[in-house]
Amino acid sequence: MAIIVSRNGHDAMKVERSTFSKEDDLQAYLSNNPEALPVDQIREGTKILVLAREFATQAGPIDILAVDERGKLYVIETKLYRNPDKRDVVAQVLDYGAALWRHSSEFSDFRVALSEQVQKKYHVSLEEQISSAFGTDEEGTSALLQATASCLEEGTFLFMVLMDQVHDGLRDLVSYLNANSHFQLYAVELEYYHHDSYEILMPHVFGAEVKSAAAAPAQSARTWTVPEVVDEAERRAGIGWASIVQRVLDWAHENAFGVSCGRGQIATLTVRAVTGEHETRFLQVAANGALYVYFEFLKSSPAFVDAERRQTLLNDINSITGANLPSYMIDRWPRLGSEFLSDPGILDRFLARLKEAMETARS
Repeated sequence: MAIIVSRNGHDAMKVERSTFSKEDDLQAYLSNNPEALPVDQIREGTKILVLAREFATQAGPIDILAVDERGKLYVIETKLYRNPDKRDVVAQVLDYGAALWRHSSEFSDFRVALSEQVQKKYHVSLEEQISSAFGTDEEGTSALLQATASCLEEGTFLFMVLMDQVHDGLRDLVSYLNANSHFQLYAVELEYYHHDSYEILMPHVFGAEVKSAAAAPAQSARTWTVPEVVDEAERRAGIGWASIVQRVLDWAHENAFGVSCGRGQIATLTVRAVTGEHETRFLQVAANGALYVYFEFLKSSPAFVDAERRQTLLNDINSITGANLPSYMIDRWPRLGSEFLSDPGILDRFLARLKEAMETARS
């Protein structure tokens, strides 16, 4: 196939379709030009941020790992038509998804790896790049990362196979899987043309014409209410976790800590304290069964600038809960699940230690 190029209605030229010489060239092009990823043909209005190339998993490196404004992760594999293993590409990309999901309980480690990749590619922090790409404030960025953690935990990735030419067998397989499973899998054929210093790319998506059972309608942004968060916690993680959420809420009110509800797809409660001249977010509970201690924000408080103080707090949390959180978490968001907090006595001791820490920060 060829296209016709002209200038001001004259000097028309026929430009034949070109090919990428190497898969690495295709990866680099898409990584540098994420607008070429036709995500808006799958869900209108979607924006995407490329987080990493060659992201390491136990199943091998993911060619491109990306996220959209909802926090949904995209597992993207590139393949040239002439590659002899192109027929195995669906199994390959699903294997990558399985490898990511297998380590879903380790979101903090996953986040560290993403942060390193983003710093290397964009020379800013993960949070700064998310805010720049999607126009989110601090709370919106936090909500997006929480949604990403849930996507990782639930394995609800969007898979995309990009090729210079998609063969009929792959088109049929993608349509079949989308129609008869909860996978969201799309094949994209990239028509590529090169003329002078211009490159023209025309993407064609296969699979979007079939409604996947996993494809949910777009939800408008809204703020959860406290009763909704508690109800959602019971629905998603059981009555035991809902009781933990309620206890954290009661404890926050008893100690005059501020509480706000999130705006993300996952219902959350964030606990704040006034430290110095500003509010510090230091704790979040999510309806999907996760509690996060915000050491990353605590260190902005003068009382916790010293890493030794944060390490002491982390050591005490480990001692109380038996969680064995690693030392690098003093700069991150360590996660605790119900397995560490279901005992009411342990939960109360944990909250008492946090209260002590925040009283220190307030003074």
